[in-house]
Amino acid sequence: MNFQFIVNPASGPARDPNGVERTVRRVLSSAGHAFEVRRTEGPGHGTVLARRAASAGAGVVVAVGGDGTFRDVAAGLIGSRAVLGIVPTGSGNGFARALGVPRRVEDAVRALLKSGVHRLDVGRVNEELFFNVAGVGLDARVASAYADNQKGGRRGIWPYVGLALREYRRFRPEPAVLTLGDEKIELTPLMVAIANGPQFGAGLRIAPGAVFDDGLFDVVTVDAAPWWRVAPGVARMFLGRFPSGRPFARYKAAKIRLDFSCDQPYHLDGEPRRGRGLSVDLVPKGVAILSPLSDSFGAAPEHLPDYFQRRQ
Repeated sequence: MNFQFIVNPASGPARDPNGVERTVRRVLSSAGHAFEVRRTEGPGHGTVLARRAASAGAGVVVAVGGDGTFRDVAAGLIGSRAVLGIVPTGSGNGFARALGVPRRVEDAVRALLKSGVHRLDVGRVNEELFFNVAGVGLDARVASAYADNQKGGRRGIWPYVGLALREYRRFRPEPAVLTLGDEKIELTPLMVAIANGPQFGAGLRIAPGAVFDDGLFDVVTVDAAPWWRVAPGVARMFLGRFPSGRPFARYKAAKIRLDFSCDQPYHLDGEPRRGRGLSVDLVPKGVAILSPLSDSFGAAPEHLPDYFQRRQ
């Protein structure tokens, strides 16, 4: 099997790309697999490297980094035969958690050799891709603040928590119209999450039970409310249970429209953007991906050797 690892050397707190490369070499050389390691040089470079790897015949292209790195690499594999693998070295790693990928680098590399191949739905917001969760509201403001914070070298979960508390105090929700098919819902949201999978980073299950290959998004809305009404529901999400009743609501849809009265920040897998409206749809089963668990997928996995044999 031919692997290519695409490493984001700036991902996560105090990561060591040289150590990652040594681990890859030790694990895959002993298993008899060919591999190459490339490092990204900035945002979007992972997409370029992934396209080159797939065109050159790499069987498995592995993103080593956080959710933004996975998004970049996965975007380069749309329409190819290559399979996406994940080694998480980011701060939140919500995508990797949902797929059951171990956090320790060596364990994650070994898990690649044992994982099954699944087909992952791919989300699109205003023609840009996302793979796990997109959102508007408080989480988007925190994502934007965290991106600015990273420029000063501050990464990790605790800076993220501090920024979340700060943004919650500052946040003033704006009226919005959420369109799901023929249904229009007027709301003033603290946040709207468009979930392809079940969880954000740090273990927050924004949509417990969501699966990556059902052709539908789980749309979670949290209306503006005092903190003492929001906090218990968030605590339930950390325990893997969706809160019942207002200010929380949950819907399923394949196409979504979200309109605001003014320009708003939004995010795609944690990567900040801005816009006045979001037009959302999906590409069903748009990319192949390795996962050691099947809980976040509806279809049964395919063994990696069988996947490539069937495509010869």
